[in-house]
Amino acid sequence: MKILFFPRAELLVRTPEYINATRMEISYRHHSVINFINYYYSMKNKNLPRTGSSQTQSSSSETHSNTPRVFRRRSFLKGLGITGATFLSANALLITEGKAQATLGGGKLTKGDVAILRLLAAAEIIEADLWQQYNELGGVGATGSISQPYITDLQVLDGDMPQYIADNTDDEKSHVAFLNAYLASKGEQIVNFDAFRNIPPSKVTGVPQTGRLTNLQQLSVDTSWWVRYRSTTNPDLGAVFTQQAVQGLNVGQHPAIPVTNARPLLG
Repeated sequence: MKILFFPRAELLVRTPEYINATRMEISYRHHSVINFINYYYSMKNKNLPRTGSSQTQSSSSETHSNTPRVFRRRSFLKGLGITGATFLSANALLITEGKAQATLGGGKLTKGDVAILRLLAAAEIIEADLWQQYNELGGVGATGSISQPYITDLQVLDGDMPQYIADNTDDEKSHVAFLNAYLASKGEQIVNFDAFRNIPPSKVTGVPQTGRLTNLQQLSVDTSWWVRYRSTTNPDLGAVFTQQAVQGLNVGQHPAIPVTNARPLLG
């Protein structure tokens, strides 16, 4: 999982390409989740009987009396359009699947479906923990606080960065709430990582002194991804990227958020 890292402003390559690459890196995670779900469904259908045409195959599989699960999966994907499914949000995909299950399977989920939902919930909990730490010190709610110098540096990347951080934090929390509520509605165990929240938080005034799941105070960050995005060469064809966009961040440990009142800036 990539961690969004905001180094000190004077270390940044302040270009539109850098901003776009950062946003691409964030959105990539969400597309990966959708692709994972699509892969799961395709694997469940891999043993589907095949005939001379796709239309005949679809009709045959959907009326096959011994494959009710195939019918449900296939009908679900047919309704979405498999090539267009990657452009849906994870929530929309899961809501649609939930309706299909409730209608065709009496509201019951298979062990595989539950496992996927719980995996997604776990990932969203970790993401929410990351974004919450950024939001406490760099979101719109922290504007004018002791961490204002940090916010000012973030705005070098994008003038709307505080709002962007706040919105992403709200999104991740809503994803957790949705997935766990859906699991609970089906009588399944929800995901809760509270027992593992034992990493000390930032000591900056105003930050809740509660344990965290992730550590944004001691990071080694590989920024070669920015160089990779801008390159005209392809790593799939053997290209190797070792150049760092921000020198030194991949060696040692560095904070991604202010850690004390005495250090409201990074670096």
